[in-house]
Amino acid sequence: MRVVLVGPAHAATGTQGQLLAARLGVPYLAAEVGTDVERALEGHTAGFVLVGFPRTPAEASALDRFLRARAADLDVALYLPVPDAQLTPVEDALLDHYRGRVVELDAEGDAEVVHERVLDGLREALVAA
Repeated sequence: MRVVLVGPAHAATGTQGQLLAARLGVPYLAAEVGTDVERALEGHTAGFVLVGFPRTPAEASALDRFLRARAADLDVALYLPVPDAQLTPVEDALLDHYRGRVVELDAEGDAEVVHERVLDGLREALVAA
């Protein structure tokens, strides 16, 4: 399972990414600014939970090309918006890039409650696929 968590830094994507990776038994990969994402992903294309990348449609396209070159594809983009926050044009374009693979989740509440929503969202994406 190849999963990207999308959302602002304060949307708890890191916490949820770690919990989800442990649940799925795949590596948790946190991409900080300047991280060589291709190097981080090498050897993990069978499954991962990626947080912090991509941030733009161009980065999403680069990730798509990287995965396709290895006969893989992203399974789902889980979007954890911050309540009452407006999407920036770049975030909107990123979600548009992943149209058909995006599951938007309510990120408000404690980590366990949000994690149950993440798992439900993942199930929803798998059934729809």
